[in-house]
Parts: sequence; structure tokens; C-alpha cells
Amino acid sequence: MQAIVLAGQENVALASVSTVRYEAEVLIGGRPMGEWVISALKDAQSISEVVLVGPPSLQSEGVLAVAPGSSLWESLNAGLSRLTNPSERVLIVTGDIPLITGMMVDDFVQASPVDADLVYPVISKINTLAKFPETKRTYVKLMGITVTGGNMVVANPLILPKVEERAKVLISHRKAPLRLARDVGILLLLRLLTGRLSLAEAERRVSQVFGVKGRVMECPYPEVGVDVDKVSDWSMVERVLTQSRSPAIEIGSGG
Repeated sequence: MQAIVLAGQENVALASVSTVRYEAEVLIGGRPMGEWVISALKDAQSISEVVLVGPPSLQSEGVLAVAPGSSLWESLNAGLSRLTNPSERVLIVTGDIPLITGMMVDDFVQASPVDADLVYPVISKINTLAKFPETKRTYVKLMGITVTGGNMVVANPLILPKVEERAKVLISHRKAPLRLARDVGILLLLRLLTGRLSLAEAERRVSQVFGVKGRVMECPYPEVGVDVDKVSDWSMVERVLTQSRSPAIEIGSGG
């Protein structure tokens, strides 16, 4: 599978930690944050190609770098345009989850249904806090489980223009609650607010709203949801990486 790393976020949230231009360039565990992500993708047996959308300073052997756009969608489209096979499913990963490993990537890719247009991981609050008790994440209470979102997705590139168009409509309605409720369904919102929405129901509605075959899949790895976008995140992950990994490892040394 091909992979795109979105690493074009300007360094605002971590400016007190580092003066580098991009968040992915901030040192953590002795290496730029984005290098950890690239290393995991290069170690993964399921990934055949890595396209980096971010600063050229993170480029390494076997990785194709392209400049980021002025928005998330521009950056994603820039990455998609450089794929060798634009019709093959792609793994899209943000450049701020340095705790992931090649094994985690492989497990997620292999568990993703081949007939799904979009596969999005969620991680339970219980698993997240059991491994990283001090982390602060945004959680959604569903029926029987409370989850946080992951920072990677398996997607069919051919349907992404449709998803982009629909996502822009929903974003434009974010300050108009009635229109947004009509978009996603008032009953669904009520069930979500009262904790009576199941994971399967959420999956079905997301598929309907975006007009694609989507899957919301529980992921056992909290690392997929621990993105470093606050100084407190940086401090915690810095400690974890310093204690458990050697900063001297070369990018892609595992494979």
C-alpha cells in the first residue's frame, strides 16, 4: 500500500518548545517528530511507497517529498498527485504521531476491509488512559464505549474528491447548528448527545453523509491517537521516547 505523510502544519502550538517552522521538525526523543512517523512507515511490511507532504528537511532515502499546500485538502491533493498508482488504496498519516511503529501500521492496514472506501480508527478511552494516563484527548461517548479518534486513515483515492466536497459543506455549516443537524440527522445527534449511538450506527451514518462505504474500526493501539499538538503532549512523548527508544536509530533501519 502507498502512504502519504501530512507534515505541513506550521509550528504554532509548540513554538515555546522550538523555533522551527513546521511542527514535524520539532525535536522529540532526539529526532524530528516527523522522522519517527516516516521510520514507522518504512519499517512496515505493508507499505510500498511513502510520499511526504512537508518540509524537505525530513526527506530521506526512498521517500518522495512535495511541498505542502495552504490547507489540509491542498496538502492532501499534492500528496495524491505524486502517487505512483493513483487508483491504489492509500494510507494517510499525520506527521505528529511519533509513537507509532511499523507493526501498528501493518496491523491497521491488514485489518482494514478491502471493500471499504474509507477506514477510520478509534481508540477506547480505557486503553488510552491505561497506557498514557496523563494524556488529554477529546473523547466521544458512544453506546458501550467511549473513544478518541486516530490519526491515520485508509482511503480509496478515487472517492476523496467527493469526500472533500461534502466535508467543505459540513465545515461551512459548523456555525449554523440547525443546518448541520439537518446534514447529519437530528436523531443521530440526539443519540450521540445522550450516549445511545453505537459504533455501527455512526459508521452507517458517516457512509450515508459522505456517499461512500466507510468503516469505523476500533484500534487497540493508543499510540495512533496520541498526536503531539500541545506542549503537554510533547513533554509526555519526549519522556516516553527518551526512556524506550534510542535516538541514534537511523530512519528505516528496521527494514
